[in-house]
Amino acid sequence: MKNVKIINKESPFFGKEGLGTRTADGTCLCVYLDGHKEFNIFYSSEVEVVGSATVLAATRLAYNQISAKEFPVRSLVNRVRSITERPELMDGTILRRLRELRGDGKINFRCIDNHMAIYRKL
Repeated sequence: MKNVKIINKESPFFGKEGLGTRTADGTCLCVYLDGHKEFNIFYSSEVEVVGSATVLAATRLAYNQISAKEFPVRSLVNRVRSITERPELMDGTILRRLRELRGDGKINFRCIDNHMAIYRKL
């Protein structure tokens, strides 16, 4: 995914940034705004690529896409690597961003099994 900005001045999302990926036919983009798990569809002409997906934005999106109340950290880490398209991304970096999001009040979780690395959404 790439970090994109909505440039269509008639859109209610004008000026907002999010993570976007192309649809199968390549004519449109699915854009996840503000880390929400639901996406909005835009034509390619309505968005501008700003850069690569950041680890922070990808972590927030991955966390929100997990629908289960409890989840293994490994699933979150793999999802973030897929979103950022960076398979070499270290676990510690992703987990640091996860803690930063919790510190900012954007997400809330707790480790319930340290040995198995299972987290619970609060």
